Formats: sequence, structure tokens, C-alpha cells
Amino acid sequence: MPNSTFIATMSISGVLFFLVHGFFATRIFLLTKKWPVPAATMTMSSVMLGLSAYTSLVDISNVDPFSDHYFRKKKLPIAFFHGFAAITDLIVSISLSSALLISKSNIISNGQMLQVLRRLLLASVTRGILLATIQICHLVMFILNPRDIFLWAPIHMILDQIYAITTLMILNSRTFYGDRVGLVVEMSQIDFSSSTE
Repeated sequence: MPNSTFIATMSISGVLFFLVHGFFATRIFLLTKKWPVPAATMTMSSVMLGLSAYTSLVDISNVDPFSDHYFRKKKLPIAFFHGFAAITDLIVSISLSSALLISKSNIISNGQMLQVLRRLLLASVTRGILLATIQICHLVMFILNPRDIFLWAPIHMILDQIYAITTLMILNSRTFYGDRVGLVVEMSQIDFSSSTE
């Protein structure tokens, strides 16, 4: 596999993951009014962006993509990149799901809104489990045999598409479920404060 392919995929992955995690961190902050989870999410995403830039520079500066020196320089950054991605996806999914559960417990009378929240909760949990599972599988395969590109590269190549598709699924599901029950669902407008406040 040529260096240019690795440069493109790692650069795109870093930027895309940073943007997606940034979007979800912003939503979590707007909904919960608490900063620790968004701050942790953006810190890990920033580290991931730096790791992707580093691996791209290693690819640019290396002539032989199959040398021992090349794999030694890239093994840890790529492993940490996907490890942080799996942790960040789990944090985002758990935080978003807990916020949706709190909101669901505060809405008793509106059955239509409960249905929308239930479906958003399902989509959020499903997305988190799917992405974390794929990231962990990719990480294990890469650590076990980083030289066998045909073992881990196919998963690496589809991660960006899965990230984009699952994020668009979450965004479009709000409009879809809102249209079905006759509501305009904006996540920033959902009351996520506890009922005792």
C-alpha cells in the first residue's frame, strides 16, 4: 500500500474524528450544562488529531513503508489513536444516553416526545457500541500483526465512512422521528435538567 494512501487516510481520520467528537461534545455541554465530559472528549480528540498528524509526517518522511524503523515509529501512535477513539466514543455514547434517560424520566405526559427520546437513545447506544467494537477490533488486529496490512487495513479504510454515516444517522433521525410524531426535535431544546431543580 503506498505511503500516499496512509497519509490521506490518517489525515482524514484525524480531522473527521475531531469534528465529530467536537459536535457531540458541544451537544453534551449544551444539554447537560456541565463541562468535564466535553473537555475530556475534546482533549482526547486533540491528542488523536496530533497523533494522526505525526503518523502522516512519518509517512511523508519514509521511503520504505515496510521497513522495521517505519513500523516502530508508527505502531504506538496508531495504537493510541484507535484506543483513544474507542474510549472517546464510549464516553460520548454513555454521556448522551444518560442525558436522554434523565430527560425521558422528566417527561411523563407527552407520549410522542417519549417515543422520540427512546429512539434517539437507541440510536446513540447502537452507534457507540458499533464504533467502539470496530475500533477495538482494529486495534487488536493492528497490535497483533502491524506488518500484515491486509489484516487491519480494510477496517482502517472503512472507519471514516462508518463515522460519517453513523453521525449523519443520528442527525437525520431527529428530523425523521420528529416528522413522524409531528414534532420539531432540536437536541438543544430538550430539557435535560433534573425534575427536582
